[in-house]
Amino acid sequence: MEILSNIFYFIIVIIILVVIHEWGHFIAARITGMRADIFALGMGRRLFGWNKNLGFTFGPLPDNYEFDGKTDWRVCLFPIGGYVKIPGMVDETIDDSFDNNEVKDYEFRSKNTFQKALVLSAGVIMNFILAVLIFASIKWVQGEYRTNTTEIAYVYQNSLANNIGLETGDVVKKINGKRINSWEELMMGLSLDNFGDNLKIEVLRNNNSTILSIDKNFITNILTDNSKMESGFNKAIGLDPSNCYVLISELVKNEPASRAGFKQNDTILSINSNIVSSSGQMVELINNSHGTLAVKLKRGERILNTFVTPNPESNKIGVYSKTIYTGEKTKIDYSLWKSISYGYSQSIDLINLIVTSFSEIFSGNIEFSSAVGGPIMIAKQSAKTAEMGFVSFLVFIANLSISLALINILPIPALDGGHLIVVLIEGIIRRELSTKVKIVIQNIGMAILFIFLIFVIYQDIMR
Repeated sequence: MEILSNIFYFIIVIIILVVIHEWGHFIAARITGMRADIFALGMGRRLFGWNKNLGFTFGPLPDNYEFDGKTDWRVCLFPIGGYVKIPGMVDETIDDSFDNNEVKDYEFRSKNTFQKALVLSAGVIMNFILAVLIFASIKWVQGEYRTNTTEIAYVYQNSLANNIGLETGDVVKKINGKRINSWEELMMGLSLDNFGDNLKIEVLRNNNSTILSIDKNFITNILTDNSKMESGFNKAIGLDPSNCYVLISELVKNEPASRAGFKQNDTILSINSNIVSSSGQMVELINNSHGTLAVKLKRGERILNTFVTPNPESNKIGVYSKTIYTGEKTKIDYSLWKSISYGYSQSIDLINLIVTSFSEIFSGNIEFSSAVGGPIMIAKQSAKTAEMGFVSFLVFIANLSISLALINILPIPALDGGHLIVVLIEGIIRRELSTKVKIVIQNIGMAILFIFLIFVIYQDIMR
């Protein structure tokens, strides 16, 4: 079932991203007076599709079919990528049938440099706009809740926070000179806001001000450790806020907790005399304990002391729990314009983060295999974020949309950026490169992309 779930959500993500990207090319082509013979979802053999001339049909179109300005909307065999076929352009189809024909005014090759550049960059622009709209919509609908505490209730073992010297009871005041007023600002300050930078953290510890200084390479190595990231982003940082308690949301039948008398909606106060402040801490306490656990529960107004022995095979007690924050929160509402502004700035920040990440990869501070994922990784993350909720799934799509935009704009043959370089060169020399040269460039680019795809899939499998 997990594999089917991964495939299902992967297909949804790919459809959304490809349709949006290719729609940009399609619209720009039509605006600039070009025809778009094919709008394809997927690559390779045509499975089925629709056009105004033939209606809905299965299989390839007849060899002598004339599009006559009517777009064939089709789904192809291989569900990775897609394309818009514009007459007079060398693209994924390697079609050079137009080469010996007279240039027609609806062809790509008949247009000026600006119009060609607009069509080639429109897919990337649409991917960026999609991310902006997703981030903006979430803020406009939900607003923003800020957890008004920077006091640390628990630090996870072997986490970023543990390794850089943060301790239970610390109150974080500043990170790199910026005052920290909420838990959200604290988490972002330790990760994305200062990614690739050294950290200087000012904390209040036992009523004394303490400065922690951390090298950026040390931080990136921990944040990109896949063994930590598998447990979630917060676990990689490894902090829990103060003013929280743990509530049992569900019990597994015939497991140790249910047999020991635990009840749904019980509050877990302590385990082996350690005060419990979060679900993650509870799991860590159970995993680090051996034998029977002394657990203090609160049920209504009653305080109960009980004992439970974890299942020896799984080392679990059979409960699902959730962490409840009881402290002060502030809700911030966003107007439509403020939401769009936030979506734009969030997208720009994401671009900067990705560019910085690649810079760290090329400088050797981050391993390529830990930072770049292929189709298998995307499929797994698609299903994982979907299980976390609709908003998480949307955010994942927005992040992937920005990544797709940046990859496509790279000056690599066969990508939009590669085509754009060719068009700019033609604009400078004031003549077109020969179709044969363009086909050679396209084939080289496709070979590079195919090798790269095989490599990242191999990395996915090894991971």
